[in-house]
Amino acid sequence: MQTNETIYSPCTLKRVAMYESKYYYDRKLSLQPGYLDTYFDKAWTHFTKVSDAYLAENISLDYTEIARTTVTSNTRRANFIYPDYRGGWLSLNSHTSAFYKYMERKGLLNQAFRTAQELDQLHYWTGFSQYVFISVDRRIESQTDCNCIGRTRIDLCLF
Repeated sequence: MQTNETIYSPCTLKRVAMYESKYYYDRKLSLQPGYLDTYFDKAWTHFTKVSDAYLAENISLDYTEIARTTVTSNTRRANFIYPDYRGGWLSLNSHTSAFYKYMERKGLLNQAFRTAQELDQLHYWTGFSQYVFISVDRRIESQTDCNCIGRTRIDLCLF
């Protein structure tokens, strides 16, 4: 049995990078190239060492948006590969595209989004986005549709 620290380490590293990205973006500051990648690289390395059985277990997530708290359930894997951060205080559905851009740049989209259900997280993320963070072209479609169950294609109209 793996301990919670096994998945909390990559999630924490990812969240730190996401917070940094959002902080710098909101203040119109520039980040040094590769700064966020140091966090994302460590997070991805830790994540790949966690067993699939452990990642498939459901966990509860609390979302607090101003005066409303929502509790939902998702797998540990889905929580990590979601392109943004989830859970916690003022946790809207979209904050920054830094993790998505990292996965795209490193060619990790096929490894991250292996099923149609996982690919739907991109639909969910962009459908609720308050910001336009990513420019989407056919690279997403070509990187994601071949390995998904049922050859599900991403709906580019949402972008």
